[in-house]
Amino acid sequence: PDNALRSCNDALDLDPDNVKALYRRASVYYDKKKWDEAGADAKRAAEMAPDDKAVKKLQARIDQQLKRQKAKQKKMAQKMFG
Repeated sequence: PDNALRSCNDALDLDPDNVKALYRRASVYYDKKKWDEAGADAKRAAEMAPDDKAVKKLQARIDQQLKRQKAKQKKMAQKMFG
Protein backbone atom coordinates (compact mmCIF):
# COMPACT_ATOMS: atom_id res chain seq x y z
CA PRO A 1 0.00 0.00 0.00
CA ASP A 2 2.82 2.44 0.76
CA ASN A 3 4.35 1.95 -2.70
CA ALA A 4 0.94 2.46 -4.29
CA LEU A 5 0.42 5.61 -2.25
CA ARG A 6 3.84 6.91 -3.26
CA SER A 7 3.15 6.18 -6.93
CA CYS A 8 -0.21 7.95 -6.78
CA ASN A 9 1.37 10.98 -5.12
CA ASP A 10 4.07 11.07 -7.80
CA ALA A 11 1.46 10.86 -10.57
CA LEU A 12 -0.60 13.61 -8.94
CA ASP A 13 2.49 15.81 -8.63
CA LEU A 14 2.85 15.58 -12.41
CA ASP A 15 -0.89 15.83 -13.16
CA PRO A 16 -3.11 16.98 -10.26
CA ASP A 17 -6.26 16.16 -12.25
CA ASN A 18 -5.40 12.51 -12.92
CA VAL A 19 -8.66 10.75 -12.08
CA LYS A 20 -7.12 7.28 -12.04
CA ALA A 21 -4.43 8.33 -9.57
CA LEU A 22 -7.02 10.04 -7.35
CA TYR A 23 -9.17 6.90 -7.43
CA ARG A 24 -6.23 4.63 -6.59
CA ARG A 25 -5.04 6.92 -3.78
CA ALA A 26 -8.59 7.04 -2.38
CA SER A 27 -8.62 3.22 -2.46
CA VAL A 28 -5.32 3.07 -0.57
CA TYR A 29 -6.59 5.55 2.02
CA TYR A 30 -9.78 3.50 2.33
CA ASP A 31 -7.77 0.34 2.98
CA LYS A 32 -5.72 2.23 5.60
CA LYS A 33 -8.98 3.43 7.24
CA LYS A 34 -8.15 7.08 6.51
CA TRP A 35 -11.76 7.90 5.65
CA ASP A 36 -11.43 11.70 5.43
CA GLU A 37 -8.50 11.59 3.00
CA ALA A 38 -10.21 8.87 0.97
CA GLY A 39 -13.40 10.91 0.84
CA ALA A 40 -11.59 14.04 -0.35
CA ASP A 41 -9.85 12.19 -3.19
CA ALA A 42 -13.00 10.31 -4.21
CA LYS A 43 -15.02 13.52 -4.23
CA ARG A 44 -12.46 15.26 -6.42
CA ALA A 45 -12.30 12.28 -8.79
CA ALA A 46 -16.12 12.22 -8.99
CA GLU A 47 -16.20 15.91 -9.87
CA MET A 48 -13.79 15.36 -12.75
CA ALA A 49 -15.34 12.07 -13.95
CA PRO A 50 -19.03 12.15 -12.94
CA ASP A 51 -19.92 9.12 -15.10
CA ASP A 52 -17.20 6.82 -13.71
CA LYS A 53 -19.04 3.98 -11.97
CA ALA A 54 -15.99 2.75 -10.04
CA VAL A 55 -15.48 6.20 -8.51
CA LYS A 56 -19.17 6.40 -7.54
CA LYS A 57 -19.03 2.96 -5.95
CA LEU A 58 -15.90 3.80 -3.95
CA GLN A 59 -17.40 7.11 -2.86
CA ALA A 60 -20.52 5.32 -1.61
CA ARG A 61 -18.40 2.88 0.43
CA ILE A 62 -16.42 5.76 1.93
CA ASP A 63 -19.59 7.69 2.79
CA GLN A 64 -20.95 4.61 4.53
CA GLN A 65 -17.78 4.26 6.61
CA LEU A 66 -17.87 7.95 7.53
CA LYS A 67 -21.47 7.55 8.74
CA ARG A 68 -20.48 4.52 10.82
CA GLN A 69 -17.54 6.41 12.30
CA LYS A 70 -19.73 9.38 13.24
CA ALA A 71 -22.32 7.08 14.82
CA LYS A 72 -19.57 5.36 16.82
CA GLN A 73 -18.19 8.71 18.01
CA LYS A 74 -21.66 9.89 18.96
CA LYS A 75 -22.28 6.71 20.95
CA MET A 76 -18.97 7.09 22.77
CA ALA A 77 -19.69 10.72 23.59
CA GLN A 78 -23.07 9.71 25.01
CA LYS A 79 -21.39 7.10 27.21
CA MET A 80 -18.84 9.64 28.41
CA PHE A 81 -21.24 12.50 29.09
CA GLY A 82 -24.62 10.73 29.33
